[in-house]
Amino acid sequence: MRGFDDVSLEHAPLMWPNGSFLCFCLRVDIDTVRDAKACSSLLPLLKENNVRATFFVATGPDDLGRNAFQAIKRAGRKKYAMRYGFDGLRGLLLPRLDVEEQLQAWREIIDQGHEIALHGYWHRRWAREALGWTEAETREAVKEGMRRFVRSFSFRPRGFAAPSFKTNKNLGRILGEIGFIYSSNTRVEEHFDFLKGARSPVLEIPVTCRNVEELLLDGFSEEQASEKVCRKLDALKMEKGLLCYYIHPYFELCQCRKAFRRIMLRARELGAWTPTMGEVADWLRNGGGAEDTPDL
Repeated sequence: MRGFDDVSLEHAPLMWPNGSFLCFCLRVDIDTVRDAKACSSLLPLLKENNVRATFFVATGPDDLGRNAFQAIKRAGRKKYAMRYGFDGLRGLLLPRLDVEEQLQAWREIIDQGHEIALHGYWHRRWAREALGWTEAETREAVKEGMRRFVRSFSFRPRGFAAPSFKTNKNLGRILGEIGFIYSSNTRVEEHFDFLKGARSPVLEIPVTCRNVEELLLDGFSEEQASEKVCRKLDALKMEKGLLCYYIHPYFELCQCRKAFRRIMLRARELGAWTPTMGEVADWLRNGGGAEDTPDL
């Protein structure tokens, strides 16, 4: 699997609905209980900027606290606290809770035109082990995630995102067999040929930009980080491109709310189409506006 910085595939400019020259996809990763609880506060910000999003919900236990000592050693105490807060001790000093059961705002999310999709099963375990799973182990993890998702939300998700972008050679085929329409399992930095995979059973929509959270942890200021993302939006408008940007709700609201607002405002100023990822998948499968496809 290629990394974040080494994929560069040129593609012809896409034609987005309503005369837009840019598509801004917001992917909201709900990895933890704290992320799930933050969603009710995130929704007003999305509504204010007329942005629709896809919320990828991890199912199973939030026990990321078991990674605390390694993460603190790797990133430092301050950086770990910035990302996880006291909930970063869940599963270590705090009781484990299932993430999907803590998403109390899920009906509001759907009612406001957003999408809910699956972010795997048992986030910490997936991130640590999925690269080495057998086909049977991969299938069992996806099926268990699906079972828990349907139990909590009463519908089947159309999209899937692998926790921590950890995938293996069997995952794509298994997602198709189970009935997923699209995935967001990878991340790229440069151009990506979205139409190339439009005929695949599961269409891949990768994350295409480093987020403010990552840039802050690398030492950028909030202003510098948001400026970097805004410049990416400006460049992609010239190419009629797609920016798939991902966030963790708790971090965005508590650590970089100003930067997040600025990015959404910039997308709005540029006249970006801001659909759910499911809508993007449908649009690309219909040819990406290459012919006279009606606006969504």
